Amino acid sequence: MATKLHDKIYALLSMSFDTSNVAGLSPDYRVTWTTLLERLVKFVLFKDVSVKAWEDKEIVLIESKGYVIGHVSSIDADSTRYDRQYVSIVSNNQSEFDNKEHTTRWLLHASAKPIRQGDLVCLLQGASKPSIIRAYKDHFSIIVIAVTLQDKIQKKGEWFKSLRPLLSMKGFSRDFLLIWNWEKGSESLQGQVEDEDITERYTSMLEYPKMDTNKTVNSINVALALGDTRNYEKAKNILQIQVANYEGVLERESLDMLALKESLAWIYREKNKQMLAENLFLQVIETRKGFQGINHRATLSSMARLGLVYMLAELSPQNHRKFITRLSNQIENNDQISEEDMIKVGNLSSHKMMKLLLELKRDNVEVTEEVVKAVASNYYGESIMKLILEKRGEEIIITEEALKAIASNEYAGEDIMELILEKREEIIITEEVLKAAASNHSGGKILELILEKREEIIITEKVLRAAANNYYGEEILELILKKRGEVIITEEVLNAAAHNYNGGKILELILEKREEIIITEKVLEAAASNYNGEKILELILKKRGEVIITEEVLKAAVSTCYGESTMKLILEKRGEVIITEEVLKAAAGNGYYGKGIIELILKKREEVIITEEVLKAAAGNGYHGKEIIELILKKREEVIITEEVLKAARRNERLGQEGMRLLLEHQAKHTIILEEGVKTATTDE
Repeated sequence: MATKLHDKIYALLSMSFDTSNVAGLSPDYRVTWTTLLERLVKFVLFKDVSVKAWEDKEIVLIESKGYVIGHVSSIDADSTRYDRQYVSIVSNNQSEFDNKEHTTRWLLHASAKPIRQGDLVCLLQGASKPSIIRAYKDHFSIIVIAVTLQDKIQKKGEWFKSLRPLLSMKGFSRDFLLIWNWEKGSESLQGQVEDEDITERYTSMLEYPKMDTNKTVNSINVALALGDTRNYEKAKNILQIQVANYEGVLERESLDMLALKESLAWIYREKNKQMLAENLFLQVIETRKGFQGINHRATLSSMARLGLVYMLAELSPQNHRKFITRLSNQIENNDQISEEDMIKVGNLSSHKMMKLLLELKRDNVEVTEEVVKAVASNYYGESIMKLILEKRGEEIIITEEALKAIASNEYAGEDIMELILEKREEIIITEEVLKAAASNHSGGKILELILEKREEIIITEKVLRAAANNYYGEEILELILKKRGEVIITEEVLNAAAHNYNGGKILELILEKREEIIITEKVLEAAASNYNGEKILELILKKRGEVIITEEVLKAAVSTCYGESTMKLILEKRGEVIITEEVLKAAAGNGYYGKGIIELILKKREEVIITEEVLKAAAGNGYHGKEIIELILKKREEVIITEEVLKAARRNERLGQEGMRLLLEHQAKHTIILEEGVKTATTDE
């Protein structure tokens, strides 16, 4: 019997390895069966691996640390050779937050035990080659103890991967109880059932512990290894069962139970079950704090993984990979968190990540002025600001810049400002803070809050101008006029409103509330130059009919993209206005929109004179100069094309040959007419 067993190993060695120089593995029948088996395992795996064998039994118990590097996703036979097979492996050699599946395809010898979908690929500590193993209730069965790839070949354009990338793994995070069973050359369905119960059958001879706690730990190790795979659904189901089964058996502080819960929590995250993942991680962390301490490496590691849950819930790994990785490592290593990273956390939509960081070593997490400003600007910053004031209240300084950021916050500014005014009565609301609020589209509520809480606040001209510049300034100015009726509306305030695209509503409010207001030329210019100038001027002409439309106002109107509609209104409402040469020059020089304005003026005011200066402006127009010249020459045949006009045209490269041709032909035609006129006059004499 012993000779046959020895021959089994020696035959295997002669086919698979060059053992001539390997001490202890050359054929020697004096060596006991158990010693030979132990030598074989240590040779194939690692010389210091824990091995237990028994006389006359073709079974080995191996205990080792290791790392799960993937799982089998499919197996295909090699149609060209019966003794080879293709095995596809879903790799774990990737970032924790990379959800993309990375598959490697291997070409292997056909194995004595069939490889199945779902089998794990692991790298045992000290081994140079991976092993393929199968998980059972409380142990693993070795299917292929050392994977050897066949020569790399190419099929359908895809190179089969080598093992090198997977062998770069560092750190052996799992404990494996492995059984290498030689008693079956192949597996049947009955064999599978037998393997499920193998540790029960060999309990006495394997000296396998009967204590429930140890069996529980082994079962948990199996579940944790499954949790390391990307086969999340299967791992989740097993881990849930294990947690339910062993919570009553193990102490709450059991490191194995904590590891089990943490593995399940991470799988919840991978399955997008955010709340389940968060709650389970929080349970683990709180237990570790009480049992191991806040600064224990295991506690920090759990906190780092919870941090990943929080960050991945709202940040794209593709766009924020470096930040997520860096911050996670800083938490785990209990390192100083940089101001840059604290600012990014202050910009997150949830306060949870900041809360996690503030539980770390105080010196490693500084809440600087820039961090406070980031929180103040955050649309979701109220809960974060409340948190940092509670946790670090004595060291948080609310500067003017932070208050300006709050006042500028369109979404959370009111809530954050209310919080600050309640918590910090000593802060001073400056003119700059009021300007920021007045410039905010949602600033009305912020200003109202400030004016109610701080009655001593003075509204200056600069604050009024900021409100008048605001597209939504009508509401803000109405509030100010109601709360601070004594404010003075200056020309600068009116000018700001007239420049505002939505200034019509603001000016209408002011003109209704303040009848004494005088509309100056400067205000009219601002209105005329506004893209929405037609409506604003129409309002002013209606409310203040006595205003005078000056040359400067007309120049401002004809210089804009909407100048045609504005000029049409002015010419209809104020027929007495004089169209000067300067106005025509401004219109002719209006790049894209001058043609329509000139056409309107020539139609409405036949008496206007097109001077040399006007023609020079048209000839110099780099966009529609040709069209304007063509229009003028058509409407005013009597104009004279001088040498100065031609010089302006030559300087304008965009005018083109067609534009020059129009000018030269008109000049030649006019010259002939003049010459004929001179001849006629000479003959008459």
